[in-house]
Amino acid sequence: KSYGEVRNRTQQSAIFSYSAEKHVHCSGSSEKKCVLHQGTKKSPRKPPKMTSPAAIKREYYQTDTAVTVTVLLKNATEKNYAVAFAPDKVELTADGIEPIVLNLWAAINVERSTHKAYPSKVEIKLAKLEGHRWEDLEKKVTEVAVPLPPKKTHHDWDKISKDIEKAEAEEKPEGEAAVQDLFRKIYADANEDTKKAMMKSFYESGGTVLSTNWQEVGAKPVEVKPPDGCEFKKWD
Repeated sequence: KSYGEVRNRTQQSAIFSYSAEKHVHCSGSSEKKCVLHQGTKKSPRKPPKMTSPAAIKREYYQTDTAVTVTVLLKNATEKNYAVAFAPDKVELTADGIEPIVLNLWAAINVERSTHKAYPSKVEIKLAKLEGHRWEDLEKKVTEVAVPLPPKKTHHDWDKISKDIEKAEAEEKPEGEAAVQDLFRKIYADANEDTKKAMMKSFYESGGTVLSTNWQEVGAKPVEVKPPDGCEFKKWD
């Protein structure tokens, strides 16, 4: 073989060796011509979607000494499940699910608590630290409302006082209160002689006579005039 033929074969071998990771297309002619095609890049795989703990059903029952929790998780052993105990909580992890964390109602004995996997579930047995009945499996988490500072209120005391006076003025008294209110208005608007007549007649008659005529009242004592059906008597 000539040097040229050997050189050509060597070059072709190098091309095919380089094309191991690429697509090679060669024509059928005596002098094979090879065309290299760059392979398409594959997009990176997205991580598998994790199952939420809320989507995994769980049940529990209790005795005086233990609480048994059943988590409906199929093929837990194949999913590399694990259970971690703490005095006040328990956590279950497995492939393909987000961790299931239970904040327990009461404290447990970590050393005596156990777990076991079955084909369709995981059974977790929590040994009670104290033999009293749990009201629920988990504690109720309540948000504590932060008290807001009291709002500063500004009172217009002058306006409030005027409003009270206006309400009192608009309020219409009834019965004896209406009579007393009428007498107060008459006395307030009267002249000096009228005021003296009212005071003298009311005092001397024991509250049975109220006169505004000073000429009549001022000339003589005012007699007691009790209402009809009543009799006036002096007390010794």
